[in-house]
Amino acid sequence: LDPTTHRQRLITRGVYRLKDFQKGRFTFTLDGNGWKFARGHRIVVELLGRDAPTYGASPFGFSATLTGVKVKLPVRDKPSSKKGIGKP
Repeated sequence: LDPTTHRQRLITRGVYRLKDFQKGRFTFTLDGNGWKFARGHRIVVELLGRDAPTYGASPFGFSATLTGVKVKLPVRDKPSSKKGIGKP
């Protein structure tokens, strides 16, 4: 997210199809790439119920409740508490 223009750019996407009545922990993995974010820009993670036409839409309606969501992003920078970069 560009803090000046408030515009966003799609960097990557991924897909995870839930099973009927699925419960428990799962890992949602995005397609990787080597994007470098400009200083001051923010990363926005958006979860959508559909991403057609890239991925086929579910033929049925659905709902999902996610709790305890954690986002982990790999970086090439060295760990730094000043930059908010933790150890792997």
